[in-house]
Amino acid sequence: MIDADHLRFRLKTPWSDGTTHLVLSPLERIEKLASLVPPPRLDLVRYRGILAPNAGFRRLVVPGRSVLPEASSVGVSTHFPSRRRLGWAALLARFFAVDVALCPSCGGRLGLVAELSDPASIGRYLRGVGLAAEP
Repeated sequence: MIDADHLRFRLKTPWSDGTTHLVLSPLERIEKLASLVPPPRLDLVRYRGILAPNAGFRRLVVPGRSVLPEASSVGVSTHFPSRRRLGWAALLARFFAVDVALCPSCGGRLGLVAELSDPASIGRYLRGVGLAAEP
């Protein structure tokens, strides 16, 4: 540090003109740091040659899809209100490679029975199916 505003940086190796140190003001430091920030909405990794997205032989060198079965192959519906998200059963089927919506005792499909949020309704439902309403 030269004074309160300027900083001196020692270079790892001398430049071709013999420079061994840089003295930067606060504005110059911000300028150097700002040049390191990538532009918004731009990929940080760019592929060229055979790894480019539209390269003709890319499929020969890039690994294929995952070896886990797709959710539809294990019979789980992937329907969810949002187009960008899968349902819980499809996510579990993708991760564990098992059909979590298959009943272990009868082999039938499991489905949503009810969605309750009111404590009184939850207690009434649990008592109705023969379970304890209190923990």
